[in-house]
Amino acid sequence: MFPSPNDLSYFIAILEAGNVSHAALKLGISQPSLSQAIQRLEACYQAKLFSRSPRGVLLTQAGKKLLPFAKHILEIYGNSRDQLREEGETLQGSLTIGCHPSVAQFTLAPMLPLFIKKYSGIRINFKHGLSREMLALVMNLEADVGIIVNPTRHQDLVIKKICEDEVCIWYHPEKVKLDQAKLGNVPLIANFNLTQTQAILRQLEKKSNLQFPRLMESENLEFITTLVNSGAGMGVLPTRIVKAMRCTGLLPVPNAPTYRDEISLCYHMAQHQSKILKAFSTLLLSSLA
Repeated sequence: MFPSPNDLSYFIAILEAGNVSHAALKLGISQPSLSQAIQRLEACYQAKLFSRSPRGVLLTQAGKKLLPFAKHILEIYGNSRDQLREEGETLQGSLTIGCHPSVAQFTLAPMLPLFIKKYSGIRINFKHGLSREMLALVMNLEADVGIIVNPTRHQDLVIKKICEDEVCIWYHPEKVKLDQAKLGNVPLIANFNLTQTQAILRQLEKKSNLQFPRLMESENLEFITTLVNSGAGMGVLPTRIVKAMRCTGLLPVPNAPTYRDEISLCYHMAQHQSKILKAFSTLLLSSLA
């Protein structure tokens, strides 16, 4: 006859609590049940395991010999149970993620290595474009999930905010000398199709009637960051992109308008039962917490 893991765990619980009554209270079981567990162990090993004293129970010599084995057996049991549980929960399938490539830099890149390692049976596909385009893919079930900047609310969408960002006008103070009175003489580099860029430029024009005759346009925010870092001009950029590119020398233009962004995880209500999506969203949210 072999001892059960429960009986061995009760044996250790009594030792840690100091007596049977305290152990029973802590475990939420009756004292007779606990006493019966010790009797089964003593019958199994044919030895007395505890002796009573005014201060509670003490281990006998047999009990002292059993203790390290009991701990080792429970450790093996726990490890095997966890490993089998993980194998039983192995997820198989695919996950299509829609996300602007720049947003992916600071949301997906940090957590995907862990996700890939933990869920090796999931094939991941990416679709990239503007957030409004990615949201349309989610709505049409062409993407399982989207990481969307400022998503439009819809009754068929589940939207979970994961972080915030701030779009600013950045410059390199050691390479570009700003004269607030002649700010428009410094080239402005931006993606002028973005809502954030348009809103900032409207605020600048309204605030100081400022125009930028020298413009450079690119859809690639990382390339814009590189240009600004080289001293080519000022750039309209999200703060998280600047930090992700490790451009520590860049600073926001003082007193310039900014635009607040909300980055959210979005998926269609039809996907809410997906275990793959649940695993992905849980890991993403915890990585950005």
